[in-house]
Amino acid sequence: MIYKVYPLTSNLVKAKTSINRLRVGGGGDAPEAVFAGVVAACQKLKWRPNARRMAVLVGDAPPHGVGCPGDGFPRGCPSGETMESTSAKAEEARVTLYALGMSQQCEESFAYISRLTGGKFFRVEHGDDAMKQMQKILNDEFGQLEFDRKVHDVWTITSAPSVETIAETIDATPLRVASSVCRLQSRGLLLSA
Repeated sequence: MIYKVYPLTSNLVKAKTSINRLRVGGGGDAPEAVFAGVVAACQKLKWRPNARRMAVLVGDAPPHGVGCPGDGFPRGCPSGETMESTSAKAEEARVTLYALGMSQQCEESFAYISRLTGGKFFRVEHGDDAMKQMQKILNDEFGQLEFDRKVHDVWTITSAPSVETIAETIDATPLRVASSVCRLQSRGLLLSA
């Protein structure tokens, strides 16, 4: 089996137990089935319909088929996925991919695939760096929740909502409101005006 999918859970004890039981082994070559894992996260996890969907790829090896020396599958991932097909499936599932590369070998491929989904790449040297970057990602992703709630509330009670009227109502810049409207619409939480 290339991967195993663990269901999303709000039970932190269960999540921590699952993470602590993970073991790495096998393969025999440096590259990994990165594409298959990302596609599984996008297609096999049960996401809430209007959830802000993000995945964080953490690894020290590039995907199969991207030119890494010693690749057991130099012509591509055994799953048949490519950088483009994987990012397209993430987009289709509305999943933004962030990547934490723990080696120089995976930097180019991880950076490219995360950018294709609207995410970002972060180079990390060790676990502490990874945790700091995770915290930054979460702050960036979820730091706007309260502002988005205000925009949503005004949008839903306004007869002809526009970015300009909402910006004036909540005393914010039109650019910040427009960004919020895009986030809310991408999650299906606003009807277009």
